[in-house]
Amino acid sequence: MRGVALVPTARLDVLWLDNDFRVEAASFSDATLAEAQDVPAGSLISPPVAVASGPGRLDVFGLDRAYSLIHWAFTPGAPLGSRWSTADVIGVYMSSTPAEIAGGGNRIDLFCLGADRGMLHTSFDGSWSDWAELGGGFTSEPVVLAGMAGTFEIFARGLDFMIYHASWKPGGPADWQLLGGGLLGEPSAASAPTAVRVNNGILAFVATTDGAISYAEFDGTVWKPWVSLGNAHAATEAQDAVTFASEPVVLARSSGVTVPPGPVTGAAGNQGPAALAAKPPALLTSGTRVDVFGVGSDRALWQKTFDAQGWQPHWGRIDGTFACAPSIVAPSQGVHVVTQPPVRYSLAAAGTDGTVHRWLFDPTPPAPTPPGGVWIEFGPDLPRPPARLPSRYTFAVDQLQINRTRSAFQDTDVITSALLAGNWPLTTVSFAMPNDFTPGIYPLEDRFAIPATVELAEPVVFFYVITNNHDSGDEATITGLIVKGLEDSVNDALKSKKPDGADLGDLGSILGAGLISRLADQLVGFVFGGCDGLVAAEAISYHKGRDVNTQIATHGTGTPRKFEASTRNLRDDYPSGCHDSDYLVFTSITES
Repeated sequence: MRGVALVPTARLDVLWLDNDFRVEAASFSDATLAEAQDVPAGSLISPPVAVASGPGRLDVFGLDRAYSLIHWAFTPGAPLGSRWSTADVIGVYMSSTPAEIAGGGNRIDLFCLGADRGMLHTSFDGSWSDWAELGGGFTSEPVVLAGMAGTFEIFARGLDFMIYHASWKPGGPADWQLLGGGLLGEPSAASAPTAVRVNNGILAFVATTDGAISYAEFDGTVWKPWVSLGNAHAATEAQDAVTFASEPVVLARSSGVTVPPGPVTGAAGNQGPAALAAKPPALLTSGTRVDVFGVGSDRALWQKTFDAQGWQPHWGRIDGTFACAPSIVAPSQGVHVVTQPPVRYSLAAAGTDGTVHRWLFDPTPPAPTPPGGVWIEFGPDLPRPPARLPSRYTFAVDQLQINRTRSAFQDTDVITSALLAGNWPLTTVSFAMPNDFTPGIYPLEDRFAIPATVELAEPVVFFYVITNNHDSGDEATITGLIVKGLEDSVNDALKSKKPDGADLGDLGSILGAGLISRLADQLVGFVFGGCDGLVAAEAISYHKGRDVNTQIATHGTGTPRKFEASTRNLRDDYPSGCHDSDYLVFTSITES
């Protein structure tokens, strides 16, 4: 998810959501944020996207609270008070932010996921066309590149979390193919894909479940095998590895041809596989440069550059704290450029401080500088406008009500909660509670709160597991077994689903039906004393992130809105001499 849209117009337009999820629009002139104003639309559930469809004209799109696709336009030359058009609805009950392509004249093509997460297309050429169904089933917003003779190259993450691609021409069918064909060791995608056209081919990138960024190359004839660029930074004795926590952002430039920046409106890191430094993609001819960016698990931005000479040896770190992937643009060049101008990029992003930040890459600053230029943040000490990410939630176990415990010692030692958002690695929180828990009500404060951004089209499952254990000191071992049991259960459930269109949205149902027995099997190798053991477990699942928002909007209360629920865990299948147990567990999901 990109929380700020940056559109490479003459004004360098910027759009984002404020604290009330209403669209704000502005333009940048050097370090100055000018013309900031509210866009005449209600609150949205997705960040806005925009495209410059004509001289001075900006077309903006977003999903409102009813998941309708809203469009409005900005014309700077119009009289004051009428520069923003009234909002119009061009689609209903969508499941993703749209991908937009501006063609010749005033033509705009939009691609979006519908209610069933199938791909849809509409176009504007004086009026909006009917929506065409392109089929498939996906868990990420689409990425689209304009092709030759009116064709489009469409990419999206499938229901099996693999990357799919179709070359499609309006009026014809979309032939969806697994990118790699099923024979080339396709990576399991954690993020949405991104793609960029380079010379006569295409490079597609994705963040994978092992924390790396991988790419595949289309040389104009065939797609080549996926190649990993590695993690941002390798693990050392002093720190863990820095993995990637956002989708990649990619830009390409070539001398003599116009290469648009694809679908996206410090310290040395990890080199990745050693062979990469001497093996650039065949598409990278002399005068071509590609830059790949990704937010790391340290919330900094990492950059790798490659050209016809090879790969930059390391990922470079751009200081800052990024809440999500940034938007980055580069000035366009005409087709008659003979000498490649210095690479200058503009970057806008939502920071973890809840404000809009802007950066500029200067390739020719005064010496001394690092080779190749430097990233400069504009106005780091100046007030910045607030920015808020939609679909950002905190999942929590708030309280226990213990009516009966299974153990005579009446102690509940270990509580573990975990969150699976899409295909990102499982996030877990565990805490060893004080001994001798007698029946009563126990607030857990924020010990078991897990924040996450959930994409509208991806499934999410929230778990909790409670283990009764008398012997202190075993908490780390028990937690490790629980986490492994959850990971094994998730992997088994994923493997049980067929990748040819089967829906993974019922993952939580698959896990929930037998979660306690699965975890009991996982813990069987650990010898509990007496009546100690597993007392409560639950998997709370959502078909897609859109369902989380609907539940909060419909049944949530307060500001920020919060949905609360409780589940009674009753068990009487313990060994002879043990009590039956009765735990009432209170959970919540809160808009962050």
